[in-house]
Amino acid sequence: MGAAPGHLGESNLAVPNHGPVPDPPDWILKAGDLEELELAASKCDLCPLCDAKAGFLFGRGNAARPALMIVVSPQNKAALKQERFPSGKEGEFLSKMIAGGFKLNEDDLYVTPAIKCVRDRSDSLSARTWKCCGYIAARQAQIAAPKAVLAFGADAARVMSMSPSPLGVQRAKERPVLSHGAWKAELWVTYGLNYMSSKEDIKTQGWEDLKDLAKELRNG
Repeated sequence: MGAAPGHLGESNLAVPNHGPVPDPPDWILKAGDLEELELAASKCDLCPLCDAKAGFLFGRGNAARPALMIVVSPQNKAALKQERFPSGKEGEFLSKMIAGGFKLNEDDLYVTPAIKCVRDRSDSLSARTWKCCGYIAARQAQIAAPKAVLAFGADAARVMSMSPSPLGVQRAKERPVLSHGAWKAELWVTYGLNYMSSKEDIKTQGWEDLKDLAKELRNG
């Protein structure tokens, strides 16, 4: 899948009509904690979403070496009205998986949207958008230092892997290792929460992914 985003290395990706994606800016690389990164990210202008965002959501939960960092799909306005995200049936489904599948509680988790800008539209994201946002999410992972990172859905998978590969391809490949200094964690990819909650066959496949991850977490 290419270089692990935990390295925040140079980008060689050029996107039609947008030009080359910028390298990680200093405010991402130099952020010493999540509060500092969140403040800087709220003012981010790396991609066109900054001109059309309906709000901003950064992360929730345990930000200090959680068992699991969960990356979910971009959020909409409904999530802004709740203290928790994701919202609606996606949030309900995630809660069931956390308690029943992983047997974890909120103190074990750090949850963040793949894209911090809250969006009204549900169209696909440009490559430049997910690449830029990937720098922010990668720095979140470096600071939080979870035991594993789990990306739900195509947008989250692309942000965390910084790869344009389809979700099915990313699920089938060997899991990349995110790293920074002494910290290392595998990146796990599975289907989006909305997709899993509405299609039984996809839910079955997704649960198999999660069972494997839960086993890895239990085994340390």
